[in-house]
Amino acid sequence: MNQPEHNLVNLGRSIRAMREQRGLRMQDVAELANTTRFKVGSVEAGDPTVGVYFYAKVAAALGGELQLGIAKRPTLDEIGAILEQDFK
Repeated sequence: MNQPEHNLVNLGRSIRAMREQRGLRMQDVAELANTTRFKVGSVEAGDPTVGVYFYAKVAAALGGELQLGIAKRPTLDEIGAILEQDFK
């Protein structure tokens, strides 16, 4: 599994946990999000073929908010500089 797929699976797990904490069924969330139970299940599974719009709709139906951003990964030089500072 590549990193983007791993991120979606983690997002889906978080959404499922939110639903379960609220004591809701997938059908309940589907009705709140104006979508299908199948789509909610796909979101919870971290399906990469589901559009980000549906991840946001399901999160909003649960009282959450989907925030997207691009995380910069450090270069090897940057990691080396950090390690040098830590071991001085």
